[in-house]
This record gives sequence, structure tokens and C-alpha cells, in this order.
Amino acid sequence: MAQELGNIRGRKVISADALEIGEVVDIVVETVAWRVESLQVKVRKDAAEKIGVSRGVLRGGTFNLPVELIQSVGDSIVLSASSTELRNSLVQAKHAAAGK
Repeated sequence: MAQELGNIRGRKVISADALEIGEVVDIVVETVAWRVESLQVKVRKDAAEKIGVSRGVLRGGTFNLPVELIQSVGDSIVLSASSTELRNSLVQAKHAAAGK
């Protein structure tokens, strides 16, 4: 099913264990193959610590959510990963980026 990119922004992101992670603020597209790589998510204050995303005092933290972790897209975006699995995925991505 196709979705218009503008319609994805603002949708809630919910983990497999029903934690509301935050909302989509942008979309990251790989421009060679024109494929969506990830969604940029503004994390909720109560979810930030649980998934290991830092937040500023005056601004919310964001992270890139790989599309591979998305189970379904409807009124909200439901992940196939629990909040713990998401945290582990983000830590692995951070270590991989630091190793480059």
C-alpha cells in the first residue's frame, strides 16, 4: 500500500510492547535508489530514557528509526520491536557509526 510522505509526518510511533515512542517529524531518503531508509522520530520525554535517546533541556531528542523495524503503518506506526529491542538497535547503530 502506498502512502504519501507528507501524510506520515505527525503520526505516533508505538513499540511492540505498546510504549508510545514519539512522532514522525521527517523522512530520510537514500537518493541513489530513491528508497526510504528511516523515519526521523521526535521522542517523548517519558520514552527517551527507556530507549536511550538523549534530550536537551529545551528541546526534544530525535533519532532515525530504520524502516526495517516498522510492522505496520496506519493511523499510527507500529513497530515490530519492543522498546528494549529498539534501544539495543539504536546502541548498535551508534557503535557502528562510531567505528566508521
